[in-house]
Amino acid sequence: MKGGERQIGREARRSPWPAHRPTTPIHHELATRGLILAIGLLAAIDANGADSAQPAPWERALACVQDSMARSRAPWPQAWRQEYAQTIREVVTSHRETSQYDKRLTILCHGFPAYWEGLRKAQDRSLFEVHCAEIRWYIDCLMDANLPRKEESRALRR
Repeated sequence: MKGGERQIGREARRSPWPAHRPTTPIHHELATRGLILAIGLLAAIDANGADSAQPAPWERALACVQDSMARSRAPWPQAWRQEYAQTIREVVTSHRETSQYDKRLTILCHGFPAYWEGLRKAQDRSLFEVHCAEIRWYIDCLMDANLPRKEESRALRR
């Protein structure tokens, strides 16, 4: 040893903690990609809810509507039925931030079968467009309405 220098073995200088180990650019890039992936996954879980296997409320409502449409024999061509369902999808998804959204969609699901059965479905394109405008208006009004509180609902049921 010269001039007070201490010679330490190679193994003694290396820290057992990964944070103290020297990093290379590839380590930095892998860590960055891992962090981005983790943030993306957390954002996806947050956006889709805790269980992404569950369909979104609007998807369940649309399935209910399409089930009602499929059960009845309607003279509308398949393309018109798809367009009608697309109209409903557009309106329902545009109101996702509405309070009591799930409850409103449940009301739509319970009321749609009777509405659909009472609809006059002829091979008239202008009448079909009127029906599209009506369902758009109906759902917009449902989403904008002040729903009764529990106490008011009980009083209305009596």
